[in-house]
Amino acid sequence: MSRNKRVTIVVTAFGLWLVGTTWGMDVLLHHAATPGAQAAAPADWPAGTKVGRVAGNQLVIFAHPLCPCTAATVEELDRIMAATAGRLEATVVFFVPAKDGEWSKGGLAARAAKIPGVAIIDDVGGEEARRFGAVTSGDTFLYDARGRLVFRGGITPSRGHAGDSPGKAAIESFVLEGKLESANAPVFGCAIRRDDRDQAE
Repeated sequence: MSRNKRVTIVVTAFGLWLVGTTWGMDVLLHHAATPGAQAAAPADWPAGTKVGRVAGNQLVIFAHPLCPCTAATVEELDRIMAATAGRLEATVVFFVPAKDGEWSKGGLAARAAKIPGVAIIDDVGGEEARRFGAVTSGDTFLYDARGRLVFRGGITPSRGHAGDSPGKAAIESFVLEGKLESANAPVFGCAIRRDDRDQAE
């Protein structure tokens, strides 16, 4: 094989690798920046819920225990609870399919349970998620002392990435200063339920 042919093959192979890599990165970045779905949420604390109410401001976060994106939500919840210094209580509601009550016993639930001021409950079959209108893991609801919904959305900047976000800023601003910067923010995570197959995307 001539030198020119070898050079042509190498250049062509490199070009194909570069195109493939660029395309793959674009797909990953697009996925990370694509928010999950949001359904309508009741304006007041839902009737009949098993999530316990507290006297003051309260966060309710819905999570799929197998969603890798939700680790960032738990990390941001830890920061929010530290920043609000006892002026906020939170409940993380972990989806559990009716056929398997052990799903929520994994790492995410254990990490969330270690955060001061955070309670953990199981949501067998997604009943509580339906009551609140949560369809995406990481969907976060902030209620004031009167049980009014003041914020709902995500608390991460993208899928699986922790860091400052409009949702985190809105919650901290309301709890610490009584000012609501935004009533909604994109939520980044897996579907809590997918065609009733009870799997994370």
